[in-house]
Amino acid sequence: MPKPFVTIELDKPRHLRYGFNQLCELEDLLGVPVSKLPEIEIGFRELRTLLYVGLRGEDPDLTPEVVGSLIDEAQSLDYVFSKVSEALQLAFGSSEEKNVQKPVA
Repeated sequence: MPKPFVTIELDKPRHLRYGFNQLCELEDLLGVPVSKLPEIEIGFRELRTLLYVGLRGEDPDLTPEVVGSLIDEAQSLDYVFSKVSEALQLAFGSSEEKNVQKPVA
């Protein structure tokens, strides 16, 4: 059964999901195990990477630069961060909020 997704409104409604392959890709791109996500400082680059990886399952043609442009179309950075956080929580099957830091502005 695939992991549930979170709908995020960007240029259009998109599905944000972190399955096993996406979590492995996050580890590769961020250089830390996903278990350490709550401990790293999330900046703009990390937020873009988190969103990029979570959206690529639905749209493999996305690039980090295109995702950055999609973030520009979002309601706010807080909105994007909250949707990414929600999708990560679903990936681990927990309704408990994970202690992931907000992006540093």
